[in-house]
Amino acid sequence: MAGGSGAGVVRVFRIFSKQITSPANAGNLVIATGTNTLCSIKSITLRANKSTTIDLASAAIYGGAGNVITFIGPVVGSRANIAAQDQQVAWTGVASLPVNGTITITLAGTGATPVDFQVDIEYNAVQESGRLT
Repeated sequence: MAGGSGAGVVRVFRIFSKQITSPANAGNLVIATGTNTLCSIKSITLRANKSTTIDLASAAIYGGAGNVITFIGPVVGSRANIAAQDQQVAWTGVASLPVNGTITITLAGTGATPVDFQVDIEYNAVQESGRLT
């Protein structure tokens, strides 16, 4: 076959989940790091596991060097959109995360009361060894 056929490339579908229980004013926290091979990020869901503390203003999720990829910005991730148990916001699309690339959450708030969020990331690894950890 001609170039671009993808022959010899394994795409492995995976879900990475992480519970976030950090203070509402914690700032930037690493959720996941790409290991071993390029990962293609397909979707990210941020869900409140219980009522969200009034200390939280927003929870934004970014990726890449210097947080240049905005998955869920602070307007979409505002407390109003994730205040009640099981309320959630999501991003879908395609973004490439290189080896050692990170996905972070930025918790912006006025106090240190902990949040309780679940972050689920759907991704494909280019090779079997690729993972988000």
